[in-house]
Amino acid sequence: MTTYFGKQTLHDAFKVVPGLGFITVDIPFVPDYIKVDFHGPALSPKEELMGDDRIFWDLVTVSANSYQINIGWETYTTRQVYYRIAKLTVDPV
Repeated sequence: MTTYFGKQTLHDAFKVVPGLGFITVDIPFVPDYIKVDFHGPALSPKEELMGDDRIFWDLVTVSANSYQINIGWETYTTRQVYYRIAKLTVDPV
């Protein structure tokens, strides 16, 4: 079995409450792979007249070998947010 994620990988899952918010994650390497998404179902009920939960991210260059990722969300329910940023052991396709 091929291992795609090398030693340079950052990942975490954290709970967000209804509303707007963001976090910034420092990346001390040049990433090949980025995934940011909701993890699992909503953890609280949602009113019928409210909108959909949204998540977004932006990658910022800090130097030639380091980056930051800003992860933002707009939720109407309590959710888990998951991210993984990694250097791959094989070339991206």
